[in-house]
Amino acid sequence: SAPAPSPPLPLPLLRLLTLAAVAATLLSPLAPPEPALAVSGGGKDFASKDWSGNDFSGRKDLAGKDFSGCIARGTKFDGADLRGARFFKADLRGAR
Repeated sequence: SAPAPSPPLPLPLLRLLTLAAVAATLLSPLAPPEPALAVSGGGKDFASKDWSGNDFSGRKDLAGKDFSGCIARGTKFDGADLRGARFFKADLRGAR
């Protein structure tokens, strides 16, 4: 047999919960943003930017850098130290 339905909430409690939900919704934009977490290896210095046509050849300061989501069409990386660099969803068409 089916379980017995729970009794309805008393009207004053229901009003209080509704008011609390409305207050939380209205005040949430006033809350300070959560701090950004640091990314090991140098942060997001190159992420989500357009580096098309740039020449990073021979650079030794790119190890561990984040290029996620960047556009780097035709960009040169010849001889650059890219150990641990991240290129998640980067557009590297024509890059070398």
